[in-house]
Amino acid sequence: MRALPLTTLFTIPCIVLLLSLAGCSSNGGATTTAPATSTAPTTAPVVTTTPIPQGAVAYVTSESGGNMTRRSVTVDNGPATTYHVRLNSASLNHRPVEGFGGAFTAASAVNYKKLSDEDKRRFIELYFGQSGLRYTMGRIPINSCDFSPYTYNFDNVSDDFTLEHFDDSLKGDEDTGMIQLLHDALAETPLKLFGSPWSPPYWMKAGNHPMVGSPNPCLKQDKKYKQVWADYFVKWIQSYEKKNISIWGVTQQNEPMFYSNARWEACSYDPANQTEFIRDYLGPTLNKTFGDRVKLMYMDFVRNLLMEVSDVLLQDSKAAQHVYGAGVHWYGLNSIDTLEAFKTKYGSKYAVWGTEASTCYPEDRFFNTPWKRAARYVHGVIVDFVHGGGTGWVDWNLLLDEIAAQDNRGGPNHADNYCFAHIHINNASQLVIHPSYYTFGHITKFVAPGARMVTSLNVSKSEPSSIFTIDTLEAMAFVNEAKTELEVIVLSSQEDDISDLITEVQLPGGQYQTIHVGTLSGRTAELKKKKNVKVKLNRIHEFGSLNHRPVEGFGGAFTAASAVNYKKLGDEDKRKFIELYFGRSGLLYTMGRIPINSCDFSPYTYNFDNVSDDFTLEHFDDSLKGDEDTGMIQLIHDALAETKLKLFGTPWSPPYWMKAGNHPMVGSPNPCLKQDKKYKQAWADYFVKWIQSYEKKNISIWGVTQQNEPMFYSNTRWEACSYDPANQTEFIRDYLGPTLKKAFGDRVKLMYMDYIRNLLMEVSDVLLQDSKAAQYVYGAGVHWYGLNSIDTLEAFKTKYGSQYAVWGTEASTCYPEDRFFNTPWKRAARYVHGVIVDFVHGGGTGWVDWNLLLDEIAAQDNRGGPNHADNYCFAHIHIDNASQLVVHPSYYTFGHITKFVAPGARMVTSMNVSKSEPSSIFTIDTLEAMAFVNEAKTELEVIVLSSQEDDITDLIIEVQLPGGQYQTIHVGTLSGRTAELKKKKNVKVKLNRIHEFGETAQRSASLKMRYYTFIHRAKQV
Repeated sequence: MRALPLTTLFTIPCIVLLLSLAGCSSNGGATTTAPATSTAPTTAPVVTTTPIPQGAVAYVTSESGGNMTRRSVTVDNGPATTYHVRLNSASLNHRPVEGFGGAFTAASAVNYKKLSDEDKRRFIELYFGQSGLRYTMGRIPINSCDFSPYTYNFDNVSDDFTLEHFDDSLKGDEDTGMIQLLHDALAETPLKLFGSPWSPPYWMKAGNHPMVGSPNPCLKQDKKYKQVWADYFVKWIQSYEKKNISIWGVTQQNEPMFYSNARWEACSYDPANQTEFIRDYLGPTLNKTFGDRVKLMYMDFVRNLLMEVSDVLLQDSKAAQHVYGAGVHWYGLNSIDTLEAFKTKYGSKYAVWGTEASTCYPEDRFFNTPWKRAARYVHGVIVDFVHGGGTGWVDWNLLLDEIAAQDNRGGPNHADNYCFAHIHINNASQLVIHPSYYTFGHITKFVAPGARMVTSLNVSKSEPSSIFTIDTLEAMAFVNEAKTELEVIVLSSQEDDISDLITEVQLPGGQYQTIHVGTLSGRTAELKKKKNVKVKLNRIHEFGSLNHRPVEGFGGAFTAASAVNYKKLGDEDKRKFIELYFGRSGLLYTMGRIPINSCDFSPYTYNFDNVSDDFTLEHFDDSLKGDEDTGMIQLIHDALAETKLKLFGTPWSPPYWMKAGNHPMVGSPNPCLKQDKKYKQAWADYFVKWIQSYEKKNISIWGVTQQNEPMFYSNTRWEACSYDPANQTEFIRDYLGPTLKKAFGDRVKLMYMDYIRNLLMEVSDVLLQDSKAAQYVYGAGVHWYGLNSIDTLEAFKTKYGSQYAVWGTEASTCYPEDRFFNTPWKRAARYVHGVIVDFVHGGGTGWVDWNLLLDEIAAQDNRGGPNHADNYCFAHIHIDNASQLVVHPSYYTFGHITKFVAPGARMVTSMNVSKSEPSSIFTIDTLEAMAFVNEAKTELEVIVLSSQEDDITDLIIEVQLPGGQYQTIHVGTLSGRTAELKKKKNVKVKLNRIHEFGETAQRSASLKMRYYTFIHRAKQV
């Protein structure tokens, strides 16, 4: 048998490939050496075929140097006393591996043409040769895609239903060099090639929409257009095969449910439309022409949507008969539960392939080193193969340049959507090989088509729960087609957990072999003892260990949707609702956000001055009719009658006449505003009018943000206004800042950003470096969507935190994140995690949730509305069909913070936790905590969040007091069991009952993430 790579993610700088033989000999081993650098041209790897002795051998790739260097191991007969990986080599997947490969994009071909003849030969060998990655598959875009230098198709003659004008010379693909690149690869090895369309020609799309972007649904509804698009696939296949390039299959559409994509070629289909097109047009058309030879794959999009599409398409027997399987992309969530569900329900009949993988924006903010990106490849294949039963996996671009790229991402890409590839070319047109080439090669070089994955495999640690972390240990294993060799791939994230990697193999006859790789980290095998979980607060009463900025408060958003729902309540429920959020027995909210003009959570689109070129704003509706009609004004007044609030406004879009091209409020050009200064000044004046109109209604405005989500460039579904960092800076510096200052002095504060955390430094390093703009801003607002971006928050805190505030200005669980946070308790846990991320890592001082109240009438999956863009989300409180209040668990978990951390409190900055901080949006690694001292310095609030029930038996909080004295607080046996410590400690953290909230007693018995709010009342110092 032979065993495959141990790869290490993020914290362990090595990747090991174990090759082992079970009583047989083989010449299958390969030794590869090549320079490890990814910043300079590399020579082609030298690979020699050497016999592998009976037993095992390892190949190691290390961050510190050496790629696939050979290393000996020891093999013992008999089972292991302890193991890291245990497998039964007789238990195999019923589907064989079909191969691995990459995409023959126009960008790859354009770069390939730049290479010298010698480097072209090296490039082909690197990917397709026996000394290289041994690719056996490839993906070809049908028509242009974003990784094309320009947009093109092969029949741009309107209503050419017979396709008589179809260009069977495939000029676009010839001109870019795609055809030549394919021929050169095929001269090295046979390939299983499949095509994927990004967009049909404009004339087939609804409204003659350009190829870039898409209406929803994409195609004209007349059957003639759907049929001609199906016929187009046939023409494309036939044209390629005339050029001696055999096509194995096609996918129905690249990323069919990326509805908001407005930057590159796209064609939107919801699951029902995908099903219809495959059932009635594409499936029968391919079958009629090619029989069963040309395969058809569906999905070709992110994993988390797999069951949503499959449960429609595969339940339609007429559609299902035409499909071979599903393609998935690795972007976003791992969606392990979804992959497992597909494997269980459909895996016996339908294949799963990884059909695209690359690190692009915004994920490159997290995978921000060559080794993080390299480790991600092994992790990605393990996720799709182990959990989804995958049998094929195809990377994205084969070759990118680094000329037009940002942060070394590559192109060309006509939409500036630069990504990373295994191989780049530099400015001298020389090849640059990145570490991901070698890590992916640990799989592709040794797992050949026909191999079968071992399904009976156990690892001693947990499987990954996040796209961004490998929890501790992962593995997969394959038996080759002849059943003479075994490949084992092991991926670990913690260097301290493996001192001797032990793999126990049960052979088909019941015998065992145990393979020892040795001390991988170079350290001794001694394991450290685990200590009690401990939160240590250092000198809480000394000002030096407290955040210099006091807490400013917590709150939610007074959206039109919230107000419309509030109006439906009876008088008693209205009083109850106000008390729940703003009263002494409720969440004690002290802040609120108000949309300026309509937003998606409005029943319709409106603004307060729709008279074109009204530069003096004489037609501005200071009655604020839209906000009055929806009930927003009344809701705010009712809240203010209960408590004082720090209110700030946020615009989604100006009136159409201020936007470039008179663009409607929904969606945005980039840049958003007309470039004539009069329009920019009118929009700044509009802010002043809005504030003055609210204050005439006795609603004082504390501040504004410059724009909601200014860099969400692809948003076409709801009100938007795009500004890149330079445009944000200019508008604040030259228009909005001076205008607010002139009207209100320093009273009305101005926040910038108001978008996802990972962009914080990108914007700040432009805006705050401009002293004229920076003088006007109070701080930055961040949204929790996407990445935690802890490094970015820490960088901001270090560089700018002494002068500028950070607030969380929007948080909710919406599509597509609701696919992961798919239970009330997962959503509830996210709130404490979200505040800890912004406060502990960013030095945050304020945090404002999204909608206060949503219905469940028009919602999907219990998400709430109304929302004119169908962008439904969750809120702490919903109303049901009977207009009765439904209080969700997130209300109580957020209350663990808002009820006890009052404005004026200061966060303790000198705090240690005995477990790691969160590294992912989707998981709480083990233990997180934050602590606050109240303004009078008489009380300490400690919030502790744990994700693993196996880590806490006795929670201990140690507090160092002035003078070096200590207090130690034992919370006791959290599980209700004895406090006796075990080798593996069990966490049972109960949800603390806040006495005002009797409803917390209704908590679920199956709660996995539990909280304590610790209130330690000390004597005044």
